[in-house]
Amino acid sequence: MKGKPLILGIFFFLLSFSLGIGAMYYKAPKLVMDEEFSLKRGTLKSFSLFPPPMNALYYNLSCSSDGSMEVLVSFLDDRSEVIAAFNLTGNKRIDSGDYEYFSQGPHEVSLSLLHADEASCRLKLYYPSFDEKTLLLLVIAQLITSLIAISLIFSYYLKVKGRRSGLE
Repeated sequence: MKGKPLILGIFFFLLSFSLGIGAMYYKAPKLVMDEEFSLKRGTLKSFSLFPPPMNALYYNLSCSSDGSMEVLVSFLDDRSEVIAAFNLTGNKRIDSGDYEYFSQGPHEVSLSLLHADEASCRLKLYYPSFDEKTLLLLVIAQLITSLIAISLIFSYYLKVKGRRSGLE
């Protein structure tokens, strides 16, 4: 069959494309933590992150109180040591969301109210949790299948071009 390398090349291209889409989906933030809670001054509210995120997460924190407030948000490692922390302030309301990047993924997030007596809050965390070895295997498989696809399609092109050159 004369078009066999072309058909195989297209097959490997589609396989490579599918592996790339699969790797992007695998790494995408799929885990969500969504908690509504009340914060009181002087008390600490903590949430475990299991499985822990890799190196980044997106947070969205909304709090409301009767007056001005300040909330300390801390991310802790597996030994309960702070790896990142920041303060959010607002007058009667805080609405904040952003990406946080870490050298190692946090195992816990804790919040404490520094100003105001009480606040009603909602915390949402979006994060990926994946095995880096699996992702590496997906990327390597995509690389190999794309190289095979390129080789097969290019060899078919050269064969067709050679036949046309031989006829002229």
